[in-house]
Amino acid sequence: LPGDARISLFAALLVASTILVYAGLFAFLRFSRWGMRMRAAGQNPLLAAQRGINLHAVFALAWALSTFTGAIAGMLIALDSGLDSTMVMIGLKAFPAALVGGLDSLLGALIGALIIAAAEVGVIKYVDPLLADVIPFAVLVVMLVIRPWGLFGTREELDRV
Repeated sequence: LPGDARISLFAALLVASTILVYAGLFAFLRFSRWGMRMRAAGQNPLLAAQRGINLHAVFALAWALSTFTGAIAGMLIALDSGLDSTMVMIGLKAFPAALVGGLDSLLGALIGALIIAAAEVGVIKYVDPLLADVIPFAVLVVMLVIRPWGLFGTREELDRV
């Protein structure tokens, strides 16, 4: 890495496990029968129910997957940095990332998180580190003014939400 930047072994494992979980979730949603049912129920619940998809089971699975991925993320972050009352800000930063990317796009949420992270690093390095916690919400406000449905979202998703 350039300069004196160093990445610990645990940080590298954290990034690798994030990539693995993301790839597994993407593959599940894209290629499995239940993933197809989840996408259908998310796009048009009425039509999905009429086609025989059990919406209760699909929504229960969606909640279970989100709980699972959230728990994994929480455990990995807690192992790396410990627990602190100020860590609630990490969870709050995920909300703007999802909205910037678009609520109906998993890839959009990832790209939204990268945009917010780059903006935070830029502000920390070139402006003032104390402003870093404001940046995700400033990026969100700019995105809501320019493109309210997010980078990869659709107008239909905005109307649905």
